[in-house]
Amino acid sequence: TRSLKSRTENQNITSFVLGGQTRFDRWTFDYQASHSTASAEKPRDIAGADFVAKIDNTGFSNTKQPQIIAPEDYFQNANFELDEIEIAASKAEDTINSGQLDLTRQLTLADYSVELKTGVKLSRRDKSNREDIWIYSDLGDQGVSDDDLLLSQYAGNELDYGLGRFGSGINATPLWQLIDSLDAESNRDDIESTINDFDISEDINAAY
Repeated sequence: TRSLKSRTENQNITSFVLGGQTRFDRWTFDYQASHSTASAEKPRDIAGADFVAKIDNTGFSNTKQPQIIAPEDYFQNANFELDEIEIAASKAEDTINSGQLDLTRQLTLADYSVELKTGVKLSRRDKSNREDIWIYSDLGDQGVSDDDLLLSQYAGNELDYGLGRFGSGINATPLWQLIDSLDAESNRDDIESTINDFDISEDINAAY
């Protein structure tokens, strides 16, 4: 099996913190309020495009620096056929609002300086994740021709790896052209598209 993964992730983080300190004689007030949001979005990407072939006498040598052992058939793109494509899109959001107030009193006991401190802390957090998965399989039954299933239709230049010969790369652009020509709704996996969906709310009320 030879596979392609082509993904882009956009992350955004915004954070604001406001606070200060006020003193009244022996009393000290420390206060702080904060707001932060974070999001991670993966637009529709190729989570896996698998090309399979039945080639005997393949393996590797040297467990410290593996070297591929394969006949020349392994490096011929026309021997590999597109078996399945997984497309994924997801978005996660995390929002935290918090506030904290500390009250400190300076005392003197038996010529020793003593500090007493008390305070409260409140925090509210909401986190959510949504993911959609499309799995394109049985491509021949969806009208994809035998020629369009061959890896040679999507192969790029020979990859330059210091660890040895790995064969040609796989271009994402022609794969996207194939994916966009198919019916996305009929290939949507309802189970995989809901298994990673969640909403979490966390409330923290603390006093000390």
